Amino acid sequence: ADDLNAYRQFAESTSNEQVIAVIKNCQADLHAWGRANQVAFDPSKECMHVLSVSDPHGSNFKLLGLNFDFMLDMTDAIGNVVTDAGWKMKLLQRSKRFHL
Repeated sequence: ADDLNAYRQFAESTSNEQVIAVIKNCQADLHAWGRANQVAFDPSKECMHVLSVSDPHGSNFKLLGLNFDFMLDMTDAIGNVVTDAGWKMKLLQRSKRFHL
């Protein structure tokens, strides 16, 4: 496997400490499976996030080319789209004299 993502939904009343404990248990199980199957995981690529509007935990991350922020407001992703669209629009405007 090139990438592995695991997720689980929790009730809003669940504390981040409980969520992190479950995540760490899942991680330990996965590492045990990896040792049994001669699979090594790169610790520098492992991260844990709690995505929540009211009580987030972790930092922003990139998944399938899209930037996610842990508060789910997508500010970074929108900023990237605006930046990319801005220079493309300038390029099109500069070349408008060649359009029919």
